[in-house]
Amino acid sequence: MTQQDLASSLHDAIGQHGAWKLRLKTAMLTRRAQITAAEASRCDCCAFGQWLDDPKRGGAYAAGVPHRVVSRIHAEFHQLAGEVVAAIERGDMAQAQSVFEAQFLPKSEHLVRNISKWLREAQGSRAA
Repeated sequence: MTQQDLASSLHDAIGQHGAWKLRLKTAMLTRRAQITAAEASRCDCCAFGQWLDDPKRGGAYAAGVPHRVVSRIHAEFHQLAGEVVAAIERGDMAQAQSVFEAQFLPKSEHLVRNISKWLREAQGSRAA
């Protein structure tokens, strides 16, 4: 995988995970999620999670600190998304909103910051 491919994949991941906020907000408003809590909790069900684990793509960077940090935060992000969806499935919109605002949003921002940092590092090494 080239540095340009890495940068492109990381850039795409930022957008994909930003879309989760809208997906969960919509689910809370409609009181119905498009995926189950079990699916939302699994980071290997999303394209970026699959990319992270693929030894020919993101997994090729598994020994590096950015990959390890982002993988951990990514798993936590999906666990919280699953908690929001589980609350929606139970009809507990107050709990869904609470987890979304107090835990999911900060974790989402943390994930995007770390993917962005990895992206800057990838772009910097490409320029070198």
